[in-house]
Amino acid sequence: MRKAFQDIAQRLVQAEENFIASLMELGGITRAEATRVCDLYRREKLIKRDAVGGVYNVKHGAFLDRDVIRRALAETATRSGGKRRSTPFATLTRKLAARGSSDPKALAAWIGRKQVGQAEMTRRAVKGKAKKRRGGKKRHAPSFAALVRRAQRRIRSRRHR
Repeated sequence: MRKAFQDIAQRLVQAEENFIASLMELGGITRAEATRVCDLYRREKLIKRDAVGGVYNVKHGAFLDRDVIRRALAETATRSGGKRRSTPFATLTRKLAARGSSDPKALAAWIGRKQVGQAEMTRRAVKGKAKKRRGGKKRHAPSFAALVRRAQRRIRSRRHR
């Protein structure tokens, strides 16, 4: 019995190694980057491990395209703090909180209204809330998560036909 579990564990390790090697070859990325993409795919449930066969199955072949792998890599960079920048409002809020303000967001809003006026602060607040709803991405470039959701919807709709 113990030998069987060792065999399954070995196949799972080998499956991950093979999948990472495939990502490296298909995406033209390094091993560390391929490992991050593999972790993202696993977290988003885009790949499944087959313990018996010792392979990873991708839910859709499009996830092995070079540009999709690169976009997934960019997504891991923003999640780990690679490209994400803080807004001036957030920076000021953090500084005020560090100084011991009881309500740093309200104080930052008051300072902003004094500097740029009520209308400009309202415009920025509306823009910031829209950006937060979109997940911080621009409208014209869909995020990797949006592509994942779209692909999962397509897969589900094909299943029910």
